Amino acid sequence: MIVADAEDLPFADGLFDYIIASHVLEHVDKPEKFLGELARVGKRGYIETPSEISELMIDKPYHLWLVNQSGGKLFLKRKVRTGDFGKLFARFIDSEEHFRKLTTKYRSLFFVSHEWDGGIDFEITDKDSYPFDYSSVETVDSLITKAQEAYAIERSFMVKMKRSVEKRVVKIDKLLNRKRAQKRPIEEILVCPSCKGGVVWQSEKIVCKGCGIDYELKDGIPRMLIPE
Repeated sequence: MIVADAEDLPFADGLFDYIIASHVLEHVDKPEKFLGELARVGKRGYIETPSEISELMIDKPYHLWLVNQSGGKLFLKRKVRTGDFGKLFARFIDSEEHFRKLTTKYRSLFFVSHEWDGGIDFEITDKDSYPFDYSSVETVDSLITKAQEAYAIERSFMVKMKRSVEKRVVKIDKLLNRKRAQKRPIEEILVCPSCKGGVVWQSEKIVCKGCGIDYELKDGIPRMLIPE
């Protein structure tokens, strides 16, 4: 376990083969730093957030950004308002099974699922109807059609997966065992989150060789947070 700031990660460039950041992006203060750090330490990865539709429909005031995806690119807008019926639909999510099934069935309407390789293409915008104009009938029809097509593809894929699940489980288990054997100790992968230089582990702290910053080592857990 490591305590760190997602906008200043304590890992070397290209350290990870694949990074999953699920429901993190909408919380960060500086998304350009967070996305830059993901692309720096990882070779490829997956990002998932609620969509703008979901944010305006279900009240989550602790989320800071509205996120959309179009043409393989992420679009972020600072969240300045919530939906008028947010609490109503939030209650439906908790208590109404059919409503939950709707959001699961048409995931692309309610969630952004973005896979990246080699870099993350994104844009921070202040345009209210960009990239989607939800007042346009054509836009809404297109989004619904894409959601229905995605669901049909997913159902077909799941049927095929079910037929060969035992073979795939065996292959995945072998792959995971091979990956576990290649796991590196934490002492070898940490760097200074400030200057990205190497660090020296001591009994109660970790010291950067480059800028000299001390990081707390408490109960064996590195706290790699840049001092304010």
